[in-house]
Amino acid sequence: MPQVKQDAQKNLQTIHDSIAWLKTQYGEFTIKPVKIMVMDLFHYLKEKYAAQLKEKTLSFILKEITMHFLLAIAYCSNML
Repeated sequence: MPQVKQDAQKNLQTIHDSIAWLKTQYGEFTIKPVKIMVMDLFHYLKEKYAAQLKEKTLSFILKEITMHFLLAIAYCSNML
């Protein structure tokens, strides 16, 4: 177990270092979240690129976005 704890601490430090580096790159930039209607965007993009998708025999599908994913985005946004 001590190795797991050391690895976790090292990973956490790497995350903090990365965030500190990002802050130096973005300066005073702040993320301003905007609510979007995902289903509307999905249908718009699917229609707009229908010909290209068909030509390349690609499927454009929307998978469920979990609350955990949204919380992770919000958490990371607050860290910057």
